[in-house]
Amino acid sequence: MHNYHVILYVISAKFSMKIIECVYEKGEENWMGVFHASAVNHNDNAILILGDSGNGKSTSLALLQAQGFHCVADDFVPIDTTTKIHAFPAGISIKKNSLPVLLNYYPELKNSAEYHYSRLNKTVRYLPPKNINYQKKHPCKAFVFIKYDSTTEFEITKIELPCIEFRIVCGKGTYIRSLAHDFGKSLNNGAHLSGLRRTKIGEFRVEDAISVLEFERLFKN
Repeated sequence: MHNYHVILYVISAKFSMKIIECVYEKGEENWMGVFHASAVNHNDNAILILGDSGNGKSTSLALLQAQGFHCVADDFVPIDTTTKIHAFPAGISIKKNSLPVLLNYYPELKNSAEYHYSRLNKTVRYLPPKNINYQKKHPCKAFVFIKYDSTTEFEITKIELPCIEFRIVCGKGTYIRSLAHDFGKSLNNGAHLSGLRRTKIGEFRVEDAISVLEFERLFKN
């Protein structure tokens, strides 16, 4: 079974490479290779999102596209011998576990066709990429490595560059300022925390808080 999957992936890669050669009218010798990654374009620079299967590359790509980034490629990202990233003509593959996150941005996914790949043990739907441009070649600005952790709640709630807002549920020992710094480092751009609002500590929630004046009134009574 292991050898079967290796052969299947090799055939799939060869077929995809032939598509690339036809689309761009370049022979195989003009390509350095491909990344198993997702790629977005911002300000004519490509950002590659890398990680093991199931860690959220395609989901991150879809979320960034919803915030105005341009999709370049999903799963199969070709790079030529001049180290430029090219677009690949394929939909963004969305797995079932990602639907609850993406339906708010792409309600059309609810009724889209579902494809079952039993031999690969996965079920996906496909999201059409927006604003894809096959004429442009993009220099790679940054690599972003992601790893999905089901025990951590993290959500990017707003992107209005150069500002990004996010929500995180975490335990003690998590340094949010360091997290912001790491974002900037990953993007080769620099970043810092401009605001921090703690909404819950243990059983205490900001929704249950009272003002200083209300506390003073209750204390006096």
